[in-house]
Amino acid sequence: MRALMDTMSRDDLAAPEFRDSCTEAVAELIEANREHREPAAESGQVVDLMGALTESVEEVRLGDGAYSPLRRCSSAFSVRRR
Repeated sequence: MRALMDTMSRDDLAAPEFRDSCTEAVAELIEANREHREPAAESGQVVDLMGALTESVEEVRLGDGAYSPLRRCSSAFSVRRR
């Protein structure tokens, strides 16, 4: 068990891919609030989640019936009877 842990562990947890962006964003909000200013705006794309969900549901509802999550699950867990 120890050998498995040693092979899967990493020593470079300070690498850029392990940056805690949530904590940084909260720190920026706190700092902006202390200075009575607006926080820096994110330059990311805003996604309309309700619009995407509605579109997805409509595609399934109006589709040919080929997509069925229940059918997919039931076939994966079907019991063969003799």
